[in-house]
Amino acid sequence: LMTFVIAEAGILVGELDIIARVVSMFFITTYGFLNMSCALENWASTDFRPEFRIPAWVSIIGSLACFIVMILLDFPAMVGATVVLGGLFLYLKRKELTLESGDTWEGVWSSVVRSGLQRLSQTVQHQRNWRPNIILFSGGNETRPHLVQFGEWLVRKRGILSNFELIENAGATSAIAKTKDTEPEPDAHIPGIFSRTLQCRNIYEGMEAVTQIYGFSGIDPNTVMLGWARNSRDPLRFAHLIRQFSELDNNILMLDYDAERGFGSKKTIDLWWRGGSNNATLALNMLKFLRTSEDWENAQTRILTVVDNSALVARVQKNLNRILDDERIEAEVKIINNAVEKRPFVEIVKRESGEADLSMIGLPPITDQNAASFIEQTDSIISELGSVLLIGASSYFETLYVGIETEKSTAAPQEVAGEWPALLEQLPALNLPEKFRHSEASHETVRKTVVSMTEDSQSTLHDFYSQTLLEVSNFDTQKAFDTWMGMMREMEEYSKKIRFDIKGVKLWLHVFWNEDGSVSHIGYLLRPDSRNIDALELAAFLKTFMGRYKLPATSNKKFSHYTGANFPIFSEKVTN
Repeated sequence: LMTFVIAEAGILVGELDIIARVVSMFFITTYGFLNMSCALENWASTDFRPEFRIPAWVSIIGSLACFIVMILLDFPAMVGATVVLGGLFLYLKRKELTLESGDTWEGVWSSVVRSGLQRLSQTVQHQRNWRPNIILFSGGNETRPHLVQFGEWLVRKRGILSNFELIENAGATSAIAKTKDTEPEPDAHIPGIFSRTLQCRNIYEGMEAVTQIYGFSGIDPNTVMLGWARNSRDPLRFAHLIRQFSELDNNILMLDYDAERGFGSKKTIDLWWRGGSNNATLALNMLKFLRTSEDWENAQTRILTVVDNSALVARVQKNLNRILDDERIEAEVKIINNAVEKRPFVEIVKRESGEADLSMIGLPPITDQNAASFIEQTDSIISELGSVLLIGASSYFETLYVGIETEKSTAAPQEVAGEWPALLEQLPALNLPEKFRHSEASHETVRKTVVSMTEDSQSTLHDFYSQTLLEVSNFDTQKAFDTWMGMMREMEEYSKKIRFDIKGVKLWLHVFWNEDGSVSHIGYLLRPDSRNIDALELAAFLKTFMGRYKLPATSNKKFSHYTGANFPIFSEKVTN
């Protein structure tokens, strides 16, 4: 019937020129798409084995040539032919016809994914381009639908969520075993969410196994999400599980869902900024992704922090507003001045966020000492709140400083930080010439202040280490600068290696070297514009660095160098 209609239309037209235009366009279009199909099959299909093979680039050139010729011959006719063929394609697509030979597009998408993974695995991701790739342990859509819903809010537009339902089977022969792949809910079809069901001998063992092996280079999961185990049957095992996630350097999201209130009206979000860790940085990113969802896009957000020193209030307020401007987040900053009342943090949180629809709070660090009481301590903070998202950040996120990071550095590993008081006591005595030894008391003072030096002790050491780094570099300022900046870069890299945070630290440094380039002593003085940092921990960090670094320069005399240092470092060339 269609053929009859087309033939009759050609007869009724009555002009051979018009028929030639139409027929020519359809023939050239056919040749163009035939060449394009050949190129796609050659690139993507594993079953494409023609007897006469030509390179894919020849087919691509042939396809492009056809479309260029169509434009040159008759552009309106080309548009008409394209519209007709496009309509035919959409019609056949709606009919959902299945070819016995298979669908080439499956191979095309596989090739696109392969190329994308290759590129992603070879690039370094910038923090501004970070997207959540979440492993969710939901226990099943029917058991904890709120977890799946919250995960959907986070990844719907820009992330990936792998929803695992683990079925405990004590008789399983392996830690985890595949049972079946499942699709998202039929009425949802949510982009970016993939569901899997696995069997495991033990739930905790299964979760550990999944987080250790699941993923692929280029799109490795970066976040683990699960429900808060308020009524866990094995609190100690749960605490060790969370610590395992952290040791694998995953972000951790734990949702304590209020069954009575749910997420309320989804109009208020409170983010608690406690300082001293990078949890708040991750929380800001989660906040941005959450507010891209239609349910939370109009939510009023508050950033709350507790300050125990009235003199810091203005500075903290200014710094938080600057961070929000940099992150392009609209939120209200509330500084709670606790200098007079000295109320416990738990009490302040319950009073301020009791009515919030969602509260975001950083996870406290889990150690061997507090693992048993971890759940109880966390419950004491969140028990009287609504729904709470507990957040623990991986090392990928940098710490943002607002001015309240005073008491402790939380980034140093236990095995190093625990030794620091002893290391400080072991600082070597200064082997000064007799003329500098005023008394045993002054000698002990210099020994104790070698990493936090007074003006007198610096002057004494400088007389003993009279040669300068510039002299050792043959008065080449560029060489001296490069040598010094090399040491600063090594110091910064060492701080990252042991996870001791020195970002924001600004100080005057006076370094004293032995003839072979080994560091004998380091004197420092914190500058007024530096962020606050624990003096004992900074001294111990410098002490441990001294024992691991050797300057790539030697001299026949001891030498020293005195200048300022800012972290993170930024260097420029120096001209003579």
